[in-house]
Amino acid sequence: ITPLEPALNTDIQVDFENVAMPKFSAYSVPFAGREIANGKLDLFLGYRLENSELVGENKIILRDFELGEKVDHPGASSLPLGLAVALLKGPDGTIDIDLPVRGNVDDPEFRYGSVVGKALVNLVVKIATSPFALLGNLVGAEADELEFISFQPGRADLTPPEQEKAGKLAEALELRPELNIEVNGVVDREADGLAIRTASLDTLVEQQIESDGESDDARFAERRAEILEDMYIDKDALRALREQFTTEEAFDELAYATEIRTQLIAQQPVAEADLVALAGERAANIKAAVLSQNAELEAQIVTGETQGVEKSSDDTIDMKVVLAVDD
Repeated sequence: ITPLEPALNTDIQVDFENVAMPKFSAYSVPFAGREIANGKLDLFLGYRLENSELVGENKIILRDFELGEKVDHPGASSLPLGLAVALLKGPDGTIDIDLPVRGNVDDPEFRYGSVVGKALVNLVVKIATSPFALLGNLVGAEADELEFISFQPGRADLTPPEQEKAGKLAEALELRPELNIEVNGVVDREADGLAIRTASLDTLVEQQIESDGESDDARFAERRAEILEDMYIDKDALRALREQFTTEEAFDELAYATEIRTQLIAQQPVAEADLVALAGERAANIKAAVLSQNAELEAQIVTGETQGVEKSSDDTIDMKVVLAVDD
């Protein structure tokens, strides 16, 4: 350090070890409206000043850190500290943070506390706005691989790629034991409804073929078309439909059968209870897939209420995984 002109040239290292954190509640309450209930702090500070330009490196290690009660305080930031702590705290209860700070000490607006506070706020905001990016880095996955689980319309089973996502979620929860995930059953009433109606009609046709006792595969398509015609109640409309697909040259049997099937699918009933059950089964299957990797994660998985969604661009039904903490 240059004693008489510290802003000209200073290079200083200060280390603190095993500092009790609850005593810092006097600072955390005005900053974020939360007391500190427990924890020990190791702090390694490296600061360089050259021509008034500050370059500071803060390495912060928190052990067994726990937030305390919420306290109303004017000016306190409404930061999701609980979520940030859960995302940062490892299985051994340790939080390890590198927090750089920069500034010009000749600036009239420069305040060291403000610089550090801004760096902390930026860190928490970054974590809160992109939590899945942090989780993805932990387990070697992209953020969107963990944030959404996709289903085929009308189905609740997980395809192999989605099973892999569930495995990655299990890994992330193991590495962040204070973090919870919430999976809310989702349903797309249009896409799922169509898939359920289609499956219902196909089941009726297959049951009829089985009851006929016919095992001739060569006649399957023909018999299927006959059953669809029999199921078409309005026979006058059926004759008009046949005429629609008949020309002087030929009868378009495939288009005719397809149209009958399309109309019959639309007539199949879909109960709201079936859609709710589908949504619930999807959430349950995600939970089961995560627990198949580690049954001890049960307390970290919450299933919520059914939510309506729209199909994504690739014709799948996407369920968003929500991150939460016990606050």
